[in-house]
Formats: sequence, structure tokens, C-alpha cells
Amino acid sequence: MYVQRNGVAMGAPLAPVIADIFMSHLEITLMDKLKELGVCEWYRYVDDTFVLINKDTNIDDILSILNNFHSSIKFTYKIEENDKLEFFDVQVIRSTINQCFETTIYRKPTFTGLLTNWNSYVPIQYKKAIIASMVNRALNICSTYKLLNDEFHEIRSIGSLNNYPMSFIDTIIGIKLSQYRNKINDQPIIENNKQTMDNNKKLMYIEIPFVNSLTLGLKNKIKHLTNKTRPDLDIQFFAKPPPSIQAFFQTKKSN
Repeated sequence: MYVQRNGVAMGAPLAPVIADIFMSHLEITLMDKLKELGVCEWYRYVDDTFVLINKDTNIDDILSILNNFHSSIKFTYKIEENDKLEFFDVQVIRSTINQCFETTIYRKPTFTGLLTNWNSYVPIQYKKAIIASMVNRALNICSTYKLLNDEFHEIRSIGSLNNYPMSFIDTIIGIKLSQYRNKINDQPIIENNKQTMDNNKKLMYIEIPFVNSLTLGLKNKIKHLTNKTRPDLDIQFFAKPPPSIQAFFQTKKSN
């Protein structure tokens, strides 16, 4: 038997909440001292912080105060290099031309660009979601059109590496870009009569096995049948990928 005397068990449901409470207590207790030492801005996500300090501030003094708060706490730091600093998947760039901060996507050096390959035996919705998620992230993080354009080129390169057709990638970029423009321009979405009728239907989800093109044929037949017999239903399908090869082999010895 072991008794945990400090911290919380990794993966415990309460761990993030307790960590946030502890860090909030640290901030409330030390923030006045930190500001006196030259901390201008302090942004935190769980236990990672993004801090702006005066250029003449001694970082070791700040680190000493933080690390002396509790014996189990050990802060480390990373400073900007070439006017760039990473915070999770965001790269913050100090723009000397525009005198502001710019943001773009950051990928670790260990990133290989490996995605679900275009030729993988999975539903097309999975492949659409992969590209769409990267495009949405770029639209939310990239702060200038140039950085956004550079990231779109990177997405195309990553997709090409995984055999995705360029037309497929460009179509998703176009759709997401159009949706984003409508959102920031606050343009109302005009619904036609069919969309209004669909909103009044009862939503039903159906899981069907993924068998390549046969899945699409099955979906169309079920929809055609329900439109005739149950026009009050709005059927939404999701295809279940086939089990992996590993599932057919026993990996653990039975007692």
C-alpha cells in the first residue's frame, strides 16, 4: 500500500480542478510581488503561463519567488527566440513592423505530418473532419492573411503527404473560409422552406457498418424509404469503421 502525500493521482477526475485552485491561490498570493519585479501581463492555462515582463526584469528573481511558494512546485521558463515564442499550439510573433503581436500555428519539431491516409478504409466523413479541423484551427489562430495563407499551404502539403487530392482540400478550405467570413460579417443565414420543415422533424441517429460505396447506397435506400413511410423523421447516419486486424488476434494470455 502506498499513501500519496502530495499532489493528486494522475488522471483523477478532480485533478484539473484541484490544480486550478492551487494555481489560483498562488496567483492571488504572489501577484503583487511579481508585478513589483516587472511582470506586466500574466496569462495561464492550468499550469502553463504566458508572461510579459519589462525588458530590464531579472527572470531569476521571478523564478525564485515562484519556486519558493511550495516545496513541490518547480517552475521552468522559456524565453522568446528571434521574436517568437510558443504557447501550446500557438506561436506568438513580435512584429517589429506593425508593433504588435501576431499569432500562427505551432507544430513541434517531432511532428511528422502523419494523418489517416486518403486510401485508408474509413468513412469519407473522417477524412473531411481531419482537414476541416486543421482549417478551423488556422482560421481561429492565424492573425493575419499572410500567416493564414502560409498555414493553408502547410495544410495542403500535409494532405498531399497523405495522398489527399488537392481538389478535396481546396474545397474544404473554400467552404470553411466562406463560413468564417459569414460569421465575422454577422450575416444571417436565410433558411428556405425545406430547411424550416427539417427543423420540425424528429431527429434520429442510425449506425451503419462502413463497407465503402455500399454504405452510401444503403443510406440512400433507407432515406428513400423513410421519406415515404415516416416523413416526420430526420435520419442522420454515422458509419462505423470495421474492426482493426488486431481485434481478430488474442494479445493477452488467458489464465
